[in-house]
Amino acid sequence: MIDIEGRTISQVLDAAVVQFGSDPMLVVPPDPERGYDRDGRTISYAEAGKIVDRYAGILRDAGYGYGHRIAVLLEIRPEILLIKLACAKLG
Repeated sequence: MIDIEGRTISQVLDAAVVQFGSDPMLVVPPDPERGYDRDGRTISYAEAGKIVDRYAGILRDAGYGYGHRIAVLLEIRPEILLIKLACAKLG
């Protein structure tokens, strides 16, 4: 269990990456009818942490930060959660 009291979403994710590293965080089940990840996909906490850090870096380098609004059009895909977490990391 991770103590979330007084922590930001980003701090909780960082703690989850350390505690649950190789455990699945996001699971997309197989679905041959879906337009993406037809064979399914699993993203571990460690992988998610790296992706979130990369997205946050890209956004930061583009000039985004605290107080900015970011719109993303991704349908209902795992990346939408990862980008939301990256935005939270920026503040």
